[in-house]
Amino acid sequence: MVYYAGYGLLDDFDAGSWVPVNAREQKIGDYITTDRINRMISTLVAKHVFLVADACYSGALFTSRGRHVSNEINESYFLDRVKRASRQALTSGGIEEVQDDGREGHSVFAYHFL
Repeated sequence: MVYYAGYGLLDDFDAGSWVPVNAREQKIGDYITTDRINRMISTLVAKHVFLVADACYSGALFTSRGRHVSNEINESYFLDRVKRASRQALTSGGIEEVQDDGREGHSVFAYHFL
């Protein structure tokens, strides 16, 4: 399980990024793009990875820039999928800002998640 709670943003090209605490203001090279996050998660050796992201624009993790793959549902589809690693995510919102002012010092999402 990977949990991220922090600042997220959307750039002029509608690509999302996480902004680390030590990132310099307006230095896009310091940000961690959702493309990079997805690539990093895909390299993990764990069979199953669950990502929880509590950040504005965290739904940008789901934007696909890859090729379209046919998902015809049949027996070979399921036999192939059961062998694969799974990567799932739960985010505090879509491609939008999210509320930070929840209860007990947490964001709305984190309060209910905990």
